[in-house]
Amino acid sequence: MKPFLFATIIAVSFTHAAHLSMYKRLPQPSQAIEETLPSIKALKLLSLNYKNLVSDYYWLRAISHFGSQRMHKHHYPNLEALMERVLNLDPYFGQAYYFTGTALTTTGNDSTTDTAIKLLRPGMEYRPNDYNIGILLGFNLYFNRNERLEAAQAFSHAATIPGCPDYIGKIATRIASESTDPRIGLLLIDNILENVVDDKLRAVYEERRQLLQLEVELRALQAYIDRFNELNGRQPDSLEELVQTGLLETLPSSDPLGGSYFINSDGKASTTSEDQRLRVFDPATPRAAQMRKEGE
Repeated sequence: MKPFLFATIIAVSFTHAAHLSMYKRLPQPSQAIEETLPSIKALKLLSLNYKNLVSDYYWLRAISHFGSQRMHKHHYPNLEALMERVLNLDPYFGQAYYFTGTALTTTGNDSTTDTAIKLLRPGMEYRPNDYNIGILLGFNLYFNRNERLEAAQAFSHAATIPGCPDYIGKIATRIASESTDPRIGLLLIDNILENVVDDKLRAVYEERRQLLQLEVELRALQAYIDRFNELNGRQPDSLEELVQTGLLETLPSSDPLGGSYFINSDGKASTTSEDQRLRVFDPATPRAAQMRKEGE
């Protein structure tokens, strides 16, 4: 027991000393914000046969970093690097995959989402019985990158694992064969919300759900507007006219964000919450155009 304890103390102390050495070299203005961590290669070498212990050290640091209100204001600048070290040192760490697929995609930085996807991919091999990893990978590929083929493959993989929700297989089929649909995103977010216990993460995904629900309702209203145009040869003057003609039973009192729906000057369903609206793979956006070009 003593040799094991001695080796463990040396491994952890060596890693911590290396981290402190790197930390002290940082310029003072950035010291408390973005850190320079020991390389993954160096950590694997220094941790000897105790990679799990070092992984746990960085895992605790990642949880603490994400829970810091100060770091929240700076969009968690160290979270990406910390989670890379956690999962490279212990690729069987199930809870870390779930944290990566959710928390790491809320920073507002494209690179962290790319890192989350990169870390989730091997997770399906290391944890073949964990369907949540495939669902999270598929969700991020579809929702954040519009990579539908790989997203469908991830969902299909998850659907074959016992215990996976039945609708995941149906989602995989729809993503592979149909155009993007915000209702699919709602199903995915609902599945994620069932497993989220962190209040901060829950708030992020509940907000995303509201934004997707807004897209669903706007598309439904647009369908009624288009139908009115087909029947009458003109655009309706207002949404109320859809109710008056019987096409629409009633108007929603507000959109999911608290705004009001109306018909804009182009004859399209719109909302006063336009500045908060989530553009779900809008073909007019440069990002969507780039992804579409890459997929050709």
